[in-house]
Amino acid sequence: MTYTPQLKERGYYENRYDNLIVTQCRMMEDTHNLLREKRLKECNWLVDPNEIAWRMHVLEELEIYFRKWALAENRDKRIAEWMEEDLEIDNFYEKTTINTPYCIYCNNKMDLFFKDLNVWYWKKKSRILFYFICEPCKYKRGVWDNWEEYKIEKNICELCKSEDTKTRFEPWKESDVYRTICNSCSHTKEEKWEHYKGQTKESDPDYEKDRERFVLTEKGLYDFQDSCRRLNNFNELHVKINAENLEKEEGKVIDKKILDMSDIKDLILKELKKFKYTDILLWTPSIKKKRVYIELTLFGKNLIKDEFIVQMQWILKNTNWGIDEKSVQIQLGILKCHLEWE
Repeated sequence: MTYTPQLKERGYYENRYDNLIVTQCRMMEDTHNLLREKRLKECNWLVDPNEIAWRMHVLEELEIYFRKWALAENRDKRIAEWMEEDLEIDNFYEKTTINTPYCIYCNNKMDLFFKDLNVWYWKKKSRILFYFICEPCKYKRGVWDNWEEYKIEKNICELCKSEDTKTRFEPWKESDVYRTICNSCSHTKEEKWEHYKGQTKESDPDYEKDRERFVLTEKGLYDFQDSCRRLNNFNELHVKINAENLEKEEGKVIDKKILDMSDIKDLILKELKKFKYTDILLWTPSIKKKRVYIELTLFGKNLIKDEFIVQMQWILKNTNWGIDEKSVQIQLGILKCHLEWE
């Protein structure tokens, strides 16, 4: 019997993990649908069911999105674990041997017929069964890798209860058939084992569509991680600004730095470079209603208005300059705003 290695190409494990993601996300969607229907049935006439359905839908999408992200982040690690497990099984099969036993009837040395790998993945356990045969007397014996004797269960006829039966194995294209025939009453019992076909377009026509919906690409995962990092930076700046505002409210005097045009230009160019904008431009100042304004233009990717405002508030803290929040505009990777003399 030819041994089929457990370790396969990486693509096999990638498809296996994608199938895991699709299965879990589908289960979440089914659960959400059931809960939403139950919640809408319980709504009274004072509550708008459309509003409830919309809110639940938003929360459901968020939950699935974070689940997709968690699974995508763990993808390479889990695939590596699967490949390592299968490699260990292959090494175990190749290295495990036992001494050839002698026949208990004629005392001749038996021949190894084949060895069979048995894997219980849910138990994380592997065992090898060695089959031996004695050529002179045709005695057969099965032994596990720990020398535990393999016990063959006898096939008993369903009708006459006779133990005088024989089993034939018949491989077919769609399935394998085990046919047990009773030598006493000729009763035949047939067991059919269907071959596993896996996921196919015919058996699951929505699989590829759901795979695109639920499986994050490398770019999708990077964008999500980048958004999380930006959000963390935004929160840190926000906390610092709130702390300083609290200090002001408590009566602590903070001296303002009086910056002229050259000073404010140097400060902005120095600090904004820390946030990885691709280019920064400061335009000639203008005076409107006895107030001095400077137009600031930035170039970058994934620009977020609220995040930029918090950054500028942090840079201009304790100075005589501030940002006109209403002037902030973002379009096609370009951000424009006005800084004003306070």
